[in-house]
Amino acid sequence: MTDGPDRPDPPLPALPDRYRVGALIRSTPVVRMHRGYDEQVDRPVRVTFLRPDHAGDPAHRVLFDSTVAVAVELTHPAVVAVYDVKIEDAGAPGDRWVVGELVDAPTLDEFIVDSELGRHWPHVVLGLARQLANALQAAHAEGIVHGNLGPSTVFLEQTTVGLRVRVDEFGPQPADLAFPLDPAMAKAMWHTFAEQIVYPSPEQRAGRAPTRRSDVYGFGCALAALILLDPVERADDPLSDALARIAARAMSERPVARQNSFVTVLTELDRIETVDDGGGGDDPDSAAGQSPTEVLSFAPPTGPAQRDTGSRPRAQRTRHRRSRRGAVTAVAVAVMIAAVAGFGWANSGVAPRSASVIIPSVAGQTVSDATAALTRIGIGVAGQVSRDDGAVAAGLVTQTDPAAGSQVTTGQTVTLVISTGQHVIAVPQLQGLDLAAARDLLASNRLEAGEIVERDGLNQAGMVLESSPAYGASLGIGGRIDLVVSSGDQRVPGDLVGQAGAAAAQALASAGLSPQVVREKRSDAATDVVVAVSPPTGSSVPLGSIVTITISEWAPPPSSPQPTASPSQTTDPTPSATPRVRDQ
Repeated sequence: MTDGPDRPDPPLPALPDRYRVGALIRSTPVVRMHRGYDEQVDRPVRVTFLRPDHAGDPAHRVLFDSTVAVAVELTHPAVVAVYDVKIEDAGAPGDRWVVGELVDAPTLDEFIVDSELGRHWPHVVLGLARQLANALQAAHAEGIVHGNLGPSTVFLEQTTVGLRVRVDEFGPQPADLAFPLDPAMAKAMWHTFAEQIVYPSPEQRAGRAPTRRSDVYGFGCALAALILLDPVERADDPLSDALARIAARAMSERPVARQNSFVTVLTELDRIETVDDGGGGDDPDSAAGQSPTEVLSFAPPTGPAQRDTGSRPRAQRTRHRRSRRGAVTAVAVAVMIAAVAGFGWANSGVAPRSASVIIPSVAGQTVSDATAALTRIGIGVAGQVSRDDGAVAAGLVTQTDPAAGSQVTTGQTVTLVISTGQHVIAVPQLQGLDLAAARDLLASNRLEAGEIVERDGLNQAGMVLESSPAYGASLGIGGRIDLVVSSGDQRVPGDLVGQAGAAAAQALASAGLSPQVVREKRSDAATDVVVAVSPPTGSSVPLGSIVTITISEWAPPPSSPQPTASPSQTTDPTPSATPRVRDQ
């Protein structure tokens, strides 16, 4: 939804001076999103305002606040970041805004695959699906449901290491919009939120609140959209077929028929990797020894449609989204029919039996022992997948899929998850990054920031100066790295008193401080010698601060007054008349 050409843009609310607000990106029933620029840290941003016409409406304010709370709470490399927030209850335009990361990239609804990328597209899709599933698994682990997931809320950002998934527009959480004493307002908020959802799950279309399996449905829509982007006609391609089966299951009408979590989705994707040869078959350009998720470094697409929906006519954008949504649904239906006809699921071909069993825990057992334990109670083993696990020795079983405690029909098969032991990760180069970028880089490498210590110096505030362990050291998954970052302050150099004025001023300038000279006449110091410093040496002050040095100008001491003789001490200048007697 955008403001029509016959409706002039309302005036922009005032923001702090550090932000410049530019062109409208797009508008929804709740917010207006603009391009912006943060002059203080020199980076482009996205500025989101509560629509001025809803500033006084309590339902829209609570909906905005709930959405912002989710975005602030969730920090993940694949989730669009929030930098600054203002929420006040003045009931006036401009009392609610958010400044966040500007992802200048197309969504799945807008992305175009070029011919070079298309050669490897199924392998690229596998890697992108893992990125998206990992992001949603992290959100669910924090108790957060997206509620608005689909091709319209997933960006594909081109980076130096390939395509990167960025997830945007998390919806409000059901608990945040529960108002038992005011059901009319709760209904109004959910109705307003539902207007923004382009790919609602069947239960959301029926008016129910989103759940984790609603996000699985949105993931299926996104995966189906990625499959549809393939510019190459692929007949009997095992990887494409396997991905399509995962998408079809995720888009099942009944929530119970979908994957029960993104752990299950990731396990299914891992199972594909164990079957796939990992890098393009006979393609001479494929990277030997690389898994499909690693084959992601390609030239950027030739002319992908950038997300600037504010400039696209509303009717055209609506037709585009409806056509893509219809295509996504169509591919899911087609794939499910194909699955019934010939592909089948993991348990296809097993005749239903009335008896059922509970899957026991086989964690910590060898593969042979675990297989024997499962076989004894009528459960088969369909295959194995490997996964890093520092808590379980390499080669032993860590879990099953479905998990222990699940009730299954006798004769059903499970997959064993085998530990590869503690995965060793090299500490990345962090020196020179700002603290936020360093945290993101550590998270993307499955490491964590430990103790943060500030140090004065010439570097800008927040810049990483060193890490411990240092760059290149080996750590396990979840290892903590202590960081030394610049405080943005500098210490006033010592030993300035007694130096020549020019030398002291140069020392201050070299330390990133601004010398200010005050001259003072002194008789106890030679000319051009520093006799005082303010703030005193050793003080910690912000870079660029003024430090006053007092320089002496020698002046003779004032002359002492001559003492005046008393009358009794006055001598008579007249020579004595008494004759001097010479000794005989």
